Amino acid sequence: MQEEWVMKNILLSIFLVGASVSSFAEAPFGLKVGMSLAEVKKVSGPAEMLEKNYYSFKNVPIPYKGFKDYLMVITPKSGLCKVLGFGNPITTSVYGDGVKAEFSTLKESLIKKYGKPVGDYDFLRAGSIWKNPNEWMMSLYREERILTAAWEPKEDNGVENIMLKARATGRSTGVITLSYELSNNEACLAEKESRDISGL
Repeated sequence: MQEEWVMKNILLSIFLVGASVSSFAEAPFGLKVGMSLAEVKKVSGPAEMLEKNYYSFKNVPIPYKGFKDYLMVITPKSGLCKVLGFGNPITTSVYGDGVKAEFSTLKESLIKKYGKPVGDYDFLRAGSIWKNPNEWMMSLYREERILTAAWEPKEDNGVENIMLKARATGRSTGVITLSYELSNNEACLAEKESRDISGL
């Protein structure tokens, strides 16, 4: 139960931190830009609502075997504008070998498809006390270590921003997340930020 709670909080933090192609251009995981919630449910099955406009799915039309959940931002007007694959739990040593290996595998696959990343970060924040090799996972858990890569491909399929990130859920467990922002993401953000002021 605690692990599930941690995962859901990580998912929400990923999403809350936060000119288009035609609707329904093909996007990752066999989804389409601008799909409505009903359309996504039709091809992916039931959803769990994490928060307004934020949904978790167990399935997608074209899954990646290394992911266990798929998180999506779907608004009433703009539809699907962001999707994130949340990796299976990785049991690893305190040196982070398992996490590093899965991150590297995904990174190489993305490089083959989208080219070299525009941002490639692997460093420990200045002043961190978790600087020894056997504290690698602890530094990642404390969010004092960064292992991430980013692309800005501006693809015809609607993909505009990609973020691959390693995360720790404990001293010996971690996950990899892979998020895609789609071409309608700005419209989606504007829609989410609009407020109903009719009652004022």
